[in-house]
Amino acid sequence: MNQTHAPNTSNALELQTEFAQFLQVVSQFFNQDRINDYARETRFVERESKLTGHLFLSLFTFGLNVYGTPSLAQLLGLLNDVKSDLELSRQALHDRINEEAVAFFEKMLALAIEIKLPQRLSEQMRAVVCPHFNGIRIFDSTSFQLPEALAEYFRGAGGDGSKAAVKIFFGYDFNACRFLYRLASGTTPDQTALLGFLDDLQAGDLSLEDLGYFNLEAFTKIAHKGAFFLSRLLPRVTLYQRSADGTAYEKFNLVKFVQRLSALQTEVEVYLKWQSTFIKTRLVIEKAPEEVKAKRLRKTRKNNKRRGHKLTKRTKILAGFNLYITNAPATAIPCEFMRLFYGVRWQVELMFKIWKSNFALAKVTGKKPERIRCLLYAKLLFISITSAVSMAIRNVVWLTMRREVSLDQAAKHFKTKAQTWLKAIIQTPEQVAEILQTAAAFIMKHNLKGKSRKRAYPLTLLENMISLA
Repeated sequence: MNQTHAPNTSNALELQTEFAQFLQVVSQFFNQDRINDYARETRFVERESKLTGHLFLSLFTFGLNVYGTPSLAQLLGLLNDVKSDLELSRQALHDRINEEAVAFFEKMLALAIEIKLPQRLSEQMRAVVCPHFNGIRIFDSTSFQLPEALAEYFRGAGGDGSKAAVKIFFGYDFNACRFLYRLASGTTPDQTALLGFLDDLQAGDLSLEDLGYFNLEAFTKIAHKGAFFLSRLLPRVTLYQRSADGTAYEKFNLVKFVQRLSALQTEVEVYLKWQSTFIKTRLVIEKAPEEVKAKRLRKTRKNNKRRGHKLTKRTKILAGFNLYITNAPATAIPCEFMRLFYGVRWQVELMFKIWKSNFALAKVTGKKPERIRCLLYAKLLFISITSAVSMAIRNVVWLTMRREVSLDQAAKHFKTKAQTWLKAIIQTPEQVAEILQTAAAFIMKHNLKGKSRKRAYPLTLLENMISLA
């Protein structure tokens, strides 16, 4: 494929102009009148109050990034710092954390997620990164334990762990640079969660699935939408092929096929079955290095020993192969690039690590379920807004300089600006856009990774575009 060259000067100026306009839009997200309107709409505020919806939302959202997981006393101290004329008791703040507050935070988080990158920035990046798909969706989850008093609201596995746990399911839209989310009990299976994200999937999108999300029903729905999936194959799943006369479907003996395989990589047409529906897919098979096979078998033996299971001959054989299935055409994902393309989703795990380490996502305190939800929604809101800005910065830098931005360092920088950002929102809102512009300029100058790199194929670019290491 042809190398994509850097834009000319006029195009670069247009990108910079759109980026500046985008920062202006983001700066208006915490507009006082707008937020207070939503506070009344969700009934968080029903009459005049010293603690407005605007103050409450801003305090929680930025307080979490100043203190990690702050106590009520710390939030009150921060409130006094930004608005010294307001006196509020700890009990008064505690009482405001209720179901209406949860609804208010949910509303504001939904609005934050809808922040869209400028059209020119997103379209030009899509042309470089995923020219064969309208968008790329990547799903994953993270879970953590909670105090056992919350088991009624967030069920955990128990045993050696807590009886209360929460799981956050994420769907990341690479094209729009935004994420979807869902809060659930810690025991919620990943496979069922995937179905809840499919309504947002559009024709021409590609969904990259982890084995934990392997779901034949979901794959069937994705295919019927005119969208595509790419997943590792769950070895125990039955595959089918069309009979010689094309009138029936016959079981495909995968073990027998790989035992006869001499090539390092091959592709075969197979079908997945959900109820009475057969889905035509490409099965890509490649031999794994011996050390990879050995590592897989060690892990499987350890898991089987814990569960009291025996290691089957089938498992031993298939451990020596990388198996991928997709309904995307070879023109979009060539066989030889299958592993590279699928490897992109593993980079998303690094994004979760950034969120956990920089925003203390898995650290929440309190025994009140409403407080837990408000804390999580506030953290996700800050993550959503700063991630959108970071992705916009990343796109501008790549399209104009062919350099990569460290999203980890960008997240750290936004965290250091949390208190300054909060003060401006409360005291001098007209300066918020300038603060964001200054932060962006710093990231563009000081948070770049390595030297300029030339990419010969968009898939290698795709991997590096979301490389967060």
